[in-house]
Amino acid sequence: MQEPKTRLYIYDSQTPGTPDWEGRLLPDYGQGAKSGNNEASTHTFGDYFSALKSFCLIDDCRHLRGAVKQISSRDGNISGIDITAKKHGRLYHPAKIDVFYSDEHFLFAANPAFSSAGQEMIEKEVTALLTIEAKYDSPYTPKVVAAGDGVDCSGSTIPIFLCNWFEGFSEFHYTGDGSRVIVWKEDGEDFLAGTEDVLKIHELTASILTSLYDFETSERVSRWSHAAGDFIAKFEDDGPDIRLITVREYSPMLEAGISSPVEVLEGLLLFLMDLSIKNRTDRLDGTGDYVLAASESINATLAGFFRAFREGMPDDLITAFSHFVSGIGKNRFNQYAESVLGSYDPALSWIDVFMKDAENHKIILYKGLEPFL
Repeated sequence: MQEPKTRLYIYDSQTPGTPDWEGRLLPDYGQGAKSGNNEASTHTFGDYFSALKSFCLIDDCRHLRGAVKQISSRDGNISGIDITAKKHGRLYHPAKIDVFYSDEHFLFAANPAFSSAGQEMIEKEVTALLTIEAKYDSPYTPKVVAAGDGVDCSGSTIPIFLCNWFEGFSEFHYTGDGSRVIVWKEDGEDFLAGTEDVLKIHELTASILTSLYDFETSERVSRWSHAAGDFIAKFEDDGPDIRLITVREYSPMLEAGISSPVEVLEGLLLFLMDLSIKNRTDRLDGTGDYVLAASESINATLAGFFRAFREGMPDDLITAFSHFVSGIGKNRFNQYAESVLGSYDPALSWIDVFMKDAENHKIILYKGLEPFL
């Protein structure tokens, strides 16, 4: 098989990865993260492209040909591959992979782990994504289509996994004074989302995460964050659509597990409370100070939670949860809320920001539940 032509790009197809880039260090792993979480980069763009190219070409493009077969009936020789550096995070340095046949074109996302944190996480993430796919076959999360190793310029192996690419979706973050959301479009035409669209993003975030909650085990997507760009959005005439692009952990809300019907209901309430808090936190422009979304986002979270809850849960559980929440009273409700807050690492950067509004948050969440019960 003839080796396909491979082209390398930095961030877009207008900036080829020319030799002068090869010696440049990748951005520090986790740049902009809380002090102490950064890890100085020791790999270059040359290492980056070497690892990705070797991963793509190994065994006559085994990974890519297998990935294409999972989403189409296409077989045969690959004629070309474009590898485009897209983002640099604490765990991964994602790339867009364009796979060309003579008359067709397929897109994938490659996630190479250069940092020690990424290399410790990558196997857990692949396992979590495969678990979610087996349980839910969700259209809102990445599908792992290949996993293996690439080789950097020094000959060291770099773990990489390949997923489907969400075309047309963009990262978004609160910006300015924290009252607006900016959407970073791939074509550079960034824009500020409207207020209704921002609330819809919060609602859809809650809906997706609720659809992935296992009430029998209390397993849920944990360690997710808007600040890390875990969700991406695509805007159409009828509003935004969003996707979750990473699952660092899928673990129980209740560490001891579920052993009684009451614990099923408690797990759901604790999940909702945790969801309502995390869905409000972001960093300005993804790397700046932490901010809280406006309190209106709490009701958007409730709307998204109950929509997915009623669509995906058994009728008797829906009824039981309504009775449970209606019957616990405000004091007991606040005790559950305090237990959620007490479960967070106090060193987390966003905790102090949230605690300034914690009492108001609990009041709005408690009152906001009434129309849904």
